[in-house]
Amino acid sequence: MVEGKAGYTLLEVLVALTVFLLVLTPLLTRLVITGSSSRAADRITAACLLEQESALASHSPDAVLPHETRNLYGRLWTVKTATTGGELKEYQMKAYKGERLAGSVRWYQYCGNDE
Repeated sequence: MVEGKAGYTLLEVLVALTVFLLVLTPLLTRLVITGSSSRAADRITAACLLEQESALASHSPDAVLPHETRNLYGRLWTVKTATTGGELKEYQMKAYKGERLAGSVRWYQYCGNDE
């Protein structure tokens, strides 16, 4: 270092930057893996909720609630159902984790009299 001037040499800066990146890389990698695992778990949970509700609606169409909230592992999930049509009903169900849409399903079912 030159006498009378404050600062770091290029080598010191590069060593510090290398150490910083060596510490930061595993932390960021872990954060990305955890985030994608959480989203995958949410999609699986939404699919299971929608499957349960759609099975109930298929067996008993009159028992379908338009808005149902469940508490799963300390998290609130909401399943919203909309039906349209007469004898041929269209069902649309959406699963929300909090305010975020996590999954949806739509199907048609004949609800008329079999003669």
